[in-house]
Amino acid sequence: MIDHAHKNRVKVYLAMNSLMKAEEITKAVEELAALEALKADALIIQDLGISYLARKFFPGLRLHASTLMGAHNSLNVRQFSEMGFQRVVLARETTLNEIGQIHKQCPVELEVFVHGALCFAYSGLCLFSSYLGGKSGLRGRCVQPCRRRYTWGSKGRGSGAPAGYLFSMNDLAGLELIPQLRQAGVSSLKIEGRMRSPQYVGSVVKAYRLALDNPATPAVLAEAKELLEQAMGRKASLGYFKKAQPADIIAPQHSGNVGLFLGKIEKVTANRAQMTLKEPLKVGDRLRIHQEGSGERQGFTLKGLWQGKVALDKAAAGSKVQLDLPPGAQWGDSLYKVDLGERRQQGAKKAIQPGLFSPDRPFSGKASQQADCGQDQGGAACSWSGPGSDPGWPSGRAPDAVSPGMVAEDR
Repeated sequence: MIDHAHKNRVKVYLAMNSLMKAEEITKAVEELAALEALKADALIIQDLGISYLARKFFPGLRLHASTLMGAHNSLNVRQFSEMGFQRVVLARETTLNEIGQIHKQCPVELEVFVHGALCFAYSGLCLFSSYLGGKSGLRGRCVQPCRRRYTWGSKGRGSGAPAGYLFSMNDLAGLELIPQLRQAGVSSLKIEGRMRSPQYVGSVVKAYRLALDNPATPAVLAEAKELLEQAMGRKASLGYFKKAQPADIIAPQHSGNVGLFLGKIEKVTANRAQMTLKEPLKVGDRLRIHQEGSGERQGFTLKGLWQGKVALDKAAAGSKVQLDLPPGAQWGDSLYKVDLGERRQQGAKKAIQPGLFSPDRPFSGKASQQADCGQDQGGAACSWSGPGSDPGWPSGRAPDAVSPGMVAEDR
């Protein structure tokens, strides 16, 4: 995969940002050796033990400080720079003003999350999943208990406040802030894509790539925003970029499900539910049912859509319809559309073929790209030169639009 990416002018940053246990040190050394030999472009880490091993024994590895290291001020970032980190992924709670101050005082590349899920805990340092189910978010196993419904209060002390999604954060969407991020000195934009579909990844990355390559172009910005809407994420916010205590960061009455809210189930007969659609719907669309009582969620592909006894291929917003649902659906449950049927079919047609990563596969590039390829002990090695520089960015080039399929730092 790394060889294929490099042939197509794509950098590969690998997340090795779980905390390392003592019995895992030997395995970590083996993995570091393999990653250096494979010529990964950078390693994103949290554990200072891994940092020590990489700097002492594998100097060929470029190190990036994970957002899980909680870098939120110039002293943090300068210390990481002195420790050998060449890029620091800032805490998601850092404001635009703070980012600018850090850039002025620290000689290191800065990376920020610009789109995707936000964590209720500071900089993703959450033990909620570990406490409830033994699956630690700090080791890449978060099961997102923050997305469930909770009641504030306890027995014997009254009913407390109404139940709600008290910890479920809205998504970050910083597309319109790209000019300010440029001015603040950001070198790289990071898109979170953990547990998201390839279609979501494709739409969001394309949107930000369009905005980066066409600054101050209203028509292109409008196209990029439309792509983000099609990606069907959660309710959007500007995160902490503008304010340290934003008012729109949580909507307790909203479940925090990814996708477009279709409405609530009004009636259930066998495995067929009746509802009034808030969005258009087609057979083949990917849906998710959210059971309000238990908090459980179940994804499925819509197989049957009806109006009375008439089978439909599609229905418009405002239509009262019946849908074939999986067992367990109840009155009052919420339904979300998480992907379009036609987009899923297109994605399947474009799926990567098994022979794509063959090291002896001939390269086919555009005329505007140049590659200097040779052979070393690890196989094909390529260095690139070509268009794409942008003197408006601090590093003299446009920032990386990091593919969310390559880093999984969402919590």
